[in-house]
Amino acid sequence: MLPISTDELVPHALPAVSGGGGRTAMLAVPTIRTRAKYHADLARHGLRNPSAAEVRQAVRAGIAGIVEESQRAELLEIVEQVESIASGAPDQLLRDYDALVRQLAPEWPPLGDLLAMQAEYAELRLPLACRRFLKSLEGVELQFGPDGALTEAALERLGWMDAFALGLRIMDLLYLPADAEKNSESPSPSPGTPANSAAADGPPTGSTAGTSSATGTTKTPGSA
Repeated sequence: MLPISTDELVPHALPAVSGGGGRTAMLAVPTIRTRAKYHADLARHGLRNPSAAEVRQAVRAGIAGIVEESQRAELLEIVEQVESIASGAPDQLLRDYDALVRQLAPEWPPLGDLLAMQAEYAELRLPLACRRFLKSLEGVELQFGPDGALTEAALERLGWMDAFALGLRIMDLLYLPADAEKNSESPSPSPGTPANSAAADGPPTGSTAGTSSATGTTKTPGSA
């Protein structure tokens, strides 16, 4: 469990592949209070990570709304199988589900909106964590705002690669093993690249439309 408060700092050496490779950063040890502030930062930026259950519900609604009635049962069965298996689903099933989701998203705005929210969350959560918990970086003068976090200008000067690398380490500190289950719905560390399978809480990955039985099942504009 995280402490309620502490002034402790932990060092973290940036990897050589990042823009600041070889430099050491000092990160604030997360506390219950600062984690709450980080979550508030996410909310303030309008960020939310929709769960896989929300995505599946939107997929079901899209099937009902824009797919020919004769094809709905087959596609709903794909969704049901993915949901019931939860983990370890066969690759072909995941590919079918991925293709279905990606075909529906452009035609069913509620689903497209959820996937866009997931992508935005994945893109920004690490830089915002860096902004909140980074306290110093060797060889770099950092500026902090009244809330104790890096200023937006300082974060921009830090650079995406450094912010990404530091954000990954901060995620390890924020979500301790005891919290892992409660935070299992967090997106992939790689911005814009969700790591969760289609059966887990996250957007589908890895397939494109046209690779499964889902291909060609949605109505196109102007079709009957």
